[in-house]
Amino acid sequence: MDDCQRNMRYSRPKAVIFVGSVLAAMVIGISVITTRLGPEVRVNDDLLSISQGRAPSAIIDKFDAVCFDAGAGRFDLINAARSNGMNIDASLKACGIDQTCCGANSDLAGYIGLVRGNAVMCVEVNRFEYHLEGDEPFCAKPSQLRVSQHTHTTRFNPPRRAYFTIVGRKYFQVGRKQ
Repeated sequence: MDDCQRNMRYSRPKAVIFVGSVLAAMVIGISVITTRLGPEVRVNDDLLSISQGRAPSAIIDKFDAVCFDAGAGRFDLINAARSNGMNIDASLKACGIDQTCCGANSDLAGYIGLVRGNAVMCVEVNRFEYHLEGDEPFCAKPSQLRVSQHTHTTRFNPPRRAYFTIVGRKYFQVGRKQ
């Protein structure tokens, strides 16, 4: 056996360890990136699923209710929750689940509250857009959400929002099943 073959025999375990380490790092990296996508992307995925007639499975199905604001952020969430017999005031004052309710800004598309018991996770919506049936804030069980997806054909200022729509941009129309 020459020196080259001997060195290759001893370097194979090192190569396997190296490849294994690279694969492990990639798996960890992918899971970190997926986690960092955060609840906004997962809520978008669930609304899309509901609009296509499928059950939500990314995040909202793990909560008792989903509350949508109509432009007044936390104030709308509190009132919508109260009208459904939920008291999320203390949770909001404590910044909500995972500190998601402090420092949020809903100037763009909105503010969604995911409620479990009397605790709320706030989701600031900037990457997608939703409009409410009836233009009033509301809460509903995930199974009671009615969602359809549309595309803006005209430019307008949605009620109680600080932005104008973009022609060609998709949005969700959300309401509660009767």
